[in-house]
Amino acid sequence: LSVDDLYEIASVRSATKVFVPGESFPLDDTLCRDIFAKGITIALTLIAREPGQSLYPLWEKMDIEAFIGTSIYKRVEIWGTLNFTNLKIKRGPFKECEINYIENAARRLSDALSSS
Repeated sequence: LSVDDLYEIASVRSATKVFVPGESFPLDDTLCRDIFAKGITIALTLIAREPGQSLYPLWEKMDIEAFIGTSIYKRVEIWGTLNFTNLKIKRGPFKECEINYIENAARRLSDALSSS
């Protein structure tokens, strides 16, 4: 969820407790900034090797290695993102079915938000 250029975690499921609900970060410090700016799905398996990706301050602080995220819409505006992060390197690229899974889940969340 993004409000006033802050990225707030609305809900999280984490075994490591790296992120917690209600925690917020400057949007520009997060990997989600490009999702908000471009409305695209991002799937990175070794962030340290991605040009420019390691420049995100939150990445430097948390050492996130794998990330997949996409937009959640409320009506026609981007409301937030659905994403998965991992502190471990993912072996091999994300598969099409993994990308489809997150995009379909985000679409269902968008439909629910838009109808409320």
